[in-house]
Amino acid sequence: MKIGGQRFPNLVQKPSGFYWDAPPASRVGGFGSIPLGKELDATALERYLTAQNALERWRQVDQAENAPPPIGTVDRILWEYMLHRWYTKKSAKTRSDYRNKLHAMANFRLLDGSRFGDQMWREIEAIHTDKLYELMCYADDGGLRETYARAVMHTARIVWNWAQRYLRKEFEFNPFDGMRLETPDARTVRWEPAQVWRFCQTAEEMGLLSAALVAVFCYELGQRPGDARAMCRSAFDGAAIIVVEQGKTGKRLLLPVSDVLAEFVDKVPGDRNELVVNERTGRQYEDYELSKIAAEIREAAKLPGHLWIADLRRTCLTELGRLGASDDQLISVSGHSQRQMLSTYSLTEYRKAVDIMQRRRSLRNAA
Repeated sequence: MKIGGQRFPNLVQKPSGFYWDAPPASRVGGFGSIPLGKELDATALERYLTAQNALERWRQVDQAENAPPPIGTVDRILWEYMLHRWYTKKSAKTRSDYRNKLHAMANFRLLDGSRFGDQMWREIEAIHTDKLYELMCYADDGGLRETYARAVMHTARIVWNWAQRYLRKEFEFNPFDGMRLETPDARTVRWEPAQVWRFCQTAEEMGLLSAALVAVFCYELGQRPGDARAMCRSAFDGAAIIVVEQGKTGKRLLLPVSDVLAEFVDKVPGDRNELVVNERTGRQYEDYELSKIAAEIREAAKLPGHLWIADLRRTCLTELGRLGASDDQLISVSGHSQRQMLSTYSLTEYRKAVDIMQRRRSLRNAA
C-alpha cells in the first residue's frame, strides 16, 4: 500500500480499519493478520513497524533455521502443508492451533527415542498411528489427555487428506483414517449471572480489567474469547453497535452493545484502541495466558473449578434459546453456519420434543 508516495508493505485497508497482513509464505512461521486501528495514527504505525520488524527477523534467522526438511519424511509433509492454501487461508487462530498440534506430533519421541517427524512417510501404517495415539494420550506426568491426543490425530488426518489430493499418488492410504478415537462428551457447563459478575468484580479488584471485559463481551454477545481478545475501540459505532469479525469463521457480525458492556469499555483508558491487554505484560494476551489468568481469578472469587471462560458463549446462547429465539435469530448472534449446531440452545427444538411426546402419551392413555 502507498501513502503519500511512500510504500508500506503488507499494509491493507478494510472497511473496519487498517491491518497488517502477513504474506502467505510467512504464515508457516505463525504470522497472520493484525488489526492496527480505524485510523493510521502513531499507535497504528508503531504496531505496523513492530509486525514488519518481526517478519524481517523471521526471514533472516528463523527461516534459515527452518530450511526444507529432508524429502520423504513426515516433517517434509507437514512443512509443505503449511505452505499450501489449505493452511494459509485458515484463520490466524486455526493456523496457530494446527501448527501447535502438528509440531507436537512431529516432535513426539517414540519408544525407541526417535522423533515421529523424522520417520519416512511411506513406512507409516495404521498400527503405527494407533500406537502414536495411545502414547500421546498420556502426559509426561502420567495424567490422561485423551481430548488433546484426539485433536492431534484429527489434524494429522487433515494433512494426509491434503497430501492424497495434492502430492503423490502413493498417498492412496491414510493411516490416520478409521482410528478408534475416544470422543469426549460435549460440554454443557453454563454460568449463573451472579457468578459472571463475581468473576468480573474480582478481576477488577486484582487489577485485571481486561479479563473482566472479555467475560462481559462473551456473556453479553455470545462470542468466543479469541474474538474478545481482538476487540478494538474502533469496532464500536458510538455506544450502540459493535462490529465483530469472528476469527474462526471469518464472519462479520453487527451486534447491539448493552449498557453493561459499554460501561466496561468506558473503563479502558481512552487513548488506547486495543481494549484487551494483559495488564501484567502490557501486551495482548497469548493463546493460553487468558485461560491461566481466568483460572486465578476464578479461584480468588471462590467460583467452581469447572467454570471456563469459554463457557460464557454457550451461556449466552442458551439463555437466548430459552427466551424462544428462532434459528435465524441465534445465527445472527452466534455466526454458526450449520443450523444443526443450534439445537442445543433452541427452545423450539425442546417444544417440538414436548409436543410429540405429549401426543404419544395421549394416544397411549386413550387406548
